[in-house]
Amino acid sequence: MTVTSGLAQVGKSQLALNLALELVRRGRWAGLFHDQVEVGSIDQLLSLPQQVFRERHDGEGQPAEVLRRGYQGADIISCRLPLSEWAHSNPVQITHCINELDIAEGYDDLVIDTSGMSEHELLACCLASDIVMMVVTPDPVSQAEAFALLRILKLNGYVGMLRLLVNKVRYAVDASDIHQLFAQRARSYLEMDIPLLEVMLEDEHIPLAESSRQAFSTVFPESEASACLVVIADEIENLPQSVQPTSVRAYWEKVQEFLAMPLLLPGNAVLGTAESVGGAGPAV
Repeated sequence: MTVTSGLAQVGKSQLALNLALELVRRGRWAGLFHDQVEVGSIDQLLSLPQQVFRERHDGEGQPAEVLRRGYQGADIISCRLPLSEWAHSNPVQITHCINELDIAEGYDDLVIDTSGMSEHELLACCLASDIVMMVVTPDPVSQAEAFALLRILKLNGYVGMLRLLVNKVRYAVDASDIHQLFAQRARSYLEMDIPLLEVMLEDEHIPLAESSRQAFSTVFPESEASACLVVIADEIENLPQSVQPTSVRAYWEKVQEFLAMPLLLPGNAVLGTAESVGGAGPAV
């Protein structure tokens, strides 16, 4: 599942991190992927060992492509090769990355945090995902940018489950009003349904946890935010299951395909043409 939005600073990384931890508490193998772009948002949230990619000594002589760090039972995963370079890198190296992004047992859940990703990488991760959690806040700009992202996903034929999560609201009724307006626009202009997944209420414990560089659900398990998180995980577990669940390897192979092809944008524009390889492309 991909946790995303059309705007920065809406709380994607916090939600992705704590959701992965809640899934672990339920006895599941959970991985949390964040792209290796400068200092990742997950690294800013957590006090993790600052390991570096090291050469493997397994006789193959190949460097380790994936950095996997443990936190409260979850794997925090990043790749030596940023997603922005996958489209024009050695296919052998990409295959090596994909092989290392899974574990022998296979993850039950892989949560993708799109924080810091550029447009093409973000869209590729969403289009390849079974579930896309669209995060908005009471900020109207956040809602407008999320709607623009929703429009692009429709243009490119997204077929998975879309769910809206309203973050940083004081009262649940506020989230209901935001969802009602957002869903109405989606039906009217895009002919799409986007149900409300759940609500994350504003909670003073979240910035307190951030200041200590810990997950709020770990250091404040009795907080209101942690209670919201439990309900969010319940709703995810109750979502319809795919007839044939996507493996981690199959997911990253689909991401690779989307990164290698141009994606449609409104106004007959495209993102990721041959002329724009290596560039950021048009804004979403």
